[in-house]
Amino acid sequence: LDDRYVSYYSPMPPTVAAPDITRKCDTPGKCPVHELNAFTFDKQSEGQISYSGGQVRTNIKFYAWAADDQGPLKDINIDWGDNTVQSIDSSHLRNRKPVCDSPKECQLVPGLACLTDSDCAAGTGKCAAIGYCNRRPNIRCSRNEDCSIGNAITDTCLTRVTFGSSPEACEENYFDFSHVYNCTNEQKAALPICGDQLRCSQDPNRNCTVNDDCAPGDQCAEGLAQSGGCFDAKQASCRFTPRVMVKDNWDWCTGECRLHEQKSIDPKIASRMDDAFSVKESEQSTANKGIANFMLFSNSGCYDGSRLNYNDNYNVQFAVGSSTHSNLSGDIVMSAGKPVIESYQNACDPKLRGSHFRPWIVYQGALQLGIYSK
Repeated sequence: LDDRYVSYYSPMPPTVAAPDITRKCDTPGKCPVHELNAFTFDKQSEGQISYSGGQVRTNIKFYAWAADDQGPLKDINIDWGDNTVQSIDSSHLRNRKPVCDSPKECQLVPGLACLTDSDCAAGTGKCAAIGYCNRRPNIRCSRNEDCSIGNAITDTCLTRVTFGSSPEACEENYFDFSHVYNCTNEQKAALPICGDQLRCSQDPNRNCTVNDDCAPGDQCAEGLAQSGGCFDAKQASCRFTPRVMVKDNWDWCTGECRLHEQKSIDPKIASRMDDAFSVKESEQSTANKGIANFMLFSNSGCYDGSRLNYNDNYNVQFAVGSSTHSNLSGDIVMSAGKPVIESYQNACDPKLRGSHFRPWIVYQGALQLGIYSK
């Protein structure tokens, strides 16, 4: 086997980006990207938004796209932070980008199609042609040198529009959702008091005093509200922090599930991955020390493994997408009178609580809505 011709594919989570709607867009719905891993909440991608009167209609807008091989988008969840969740489930949604049908992409953000450098936000690189190698079509490239390995393998880069940016898979527009918030005396009595408690930026249900109290990469921030909201007695207002989750056809979703200590990984996985997914880092083998779950989440994101089943017996047929296992004779494997059902964990579950998984893109701020008074 000549490993020079072997390539490995690491799945990538969907990308969510906030459109810059503060600027005048040439075409409605085609505003340039303002920020990655963020969304626009009433024309802002972060910070406090204040209203009075006890009721207000708001909007959340964002671009979203799946990796070229992992489309289409399947699920979208909008948690408005007041116990209201809007969901689009089990759908086949086209990518939403500011530019489609272009053979160019912002170099540092796969899938972000562009026409000129002005289409690429700060930190996303220059706008460059993208394609695949002629002899090794699984290798992405921008120039012939990306396809050649010394003098042994010479190849050419064939630039073209990737499938994820093609008219069949892409729409030049952003997703747009609206919601009406209320803040009444009844809610004031029911909501917990916000107080001065700091919260983790990507997991506001987790209290903190310093950054180390949060998961790696998270920051301890002020002005956020936990799920369901809280009441700010100082400003006599209800506080709500919305969040967004997007999942692709390969069951990868947004967010961050790379952890320092494996406190939430199913311990059964460890035996299948040479302890790389051990429950605690201290339990990992010496060879895999520090690998943690970066093997699975090498490109960040989170994974819904609930449809992927496994077995513990070589006489049992391996099944994918099945809730039960059958043996080599086709009989359902039973244990204690019940079918054997084993599956990996769903880190993209919108109802997940108390986990170190963080599949949501959280608005870095909150809506402060003054209480309604007659």
